[in-house]
Amino acid sequence: MMTVLVIVGVGSKKVEAFSRKATDMIKMVDSWMMMFAGIGLLIYLIQPELVLSLM
Repeated sequence: MMTVLVIVGVGSKKVEAFSRKATDMIKMVDSWMMMFAGIGLLIYLIQPELVLSLM
């Protein structure tokens, strides 16, 4: 996200327009990633040996 902000801050109007169109997709992907990270953390907290055996 920081990279996107820097590009938009320095970039042209085309980059800004593209990022405005892509904002909904970015939010959707980010929400799914956060859900899977939460599920992974929950599994790790409940059964850490299961997660550590996969590494």
